[in-house]
Amino acid sequence: MSKPGLRLRIPWRDDAAPVLLTRRERLPENTANMPVADEIRKERVQAAIDFMSANLHRSISVNELANSVHVSPSHFARLFKTETGIAPGQYLTNLRMEKAGQLLATTFLSIKEVVGAVGYKSRNNFLRFFRRHFHTTPSEYQSKLSRAVD
Repeated sequence: MSKPGLRLRIPWRDDAAPVLLTRRERLPENTANMPVADEIRKERVQAAIDFMSANLHRSISVNELANSVHVSPSHFARLFKTETGIAPGQYLTNLRMEKAGQLLATTFLSIKEVVGAVGYKSRNNFLRFFRRHFHTTPSEYQSKLSRAVD
C-alpha cells in the first residue's frame, strides 16, 4: 500500500520520475519562478492567443480556450490574466475591435459584413464595444479615415 500524498512530475528534475510528496513535504519556494514553468505558461497563453486570432469570426468561450491548451477554465483564466494583465474575454474583445478597425480602414466591407467577420451576432453589441474601444461609431470612424486620405 502506498503512502498518502501527492504524486507529480517535477519538470526541472533530471530523471523526471514521479515524486511522492507527503503533507509535511513541500515543493521548493521558488517553484513558481522556475524557468520551465514560466516557459510552459507563456506557451499556453500564446497558444490561446493564436487560437483566438484564428477564430475571431465565431463565438469562443473560456471553456473552449481552456480546452485548447489542456487546462481547467478557472486555471486558464488565472494563468491568462497573470501573463497578459487582462482577462481572456477582454483580450478577445480587444482583438476583435482591432480587427474591425483594420477591416473598416482597409476594405470596402459594409459595417454589417465587419460585424460578422469579427464574430458578433448582434450589431448592437458590436456597436457598443466599438464605441467603447474607439470612442466613435464605425461609420464616423470610416468617414474620418476617408477624410484623412483625401
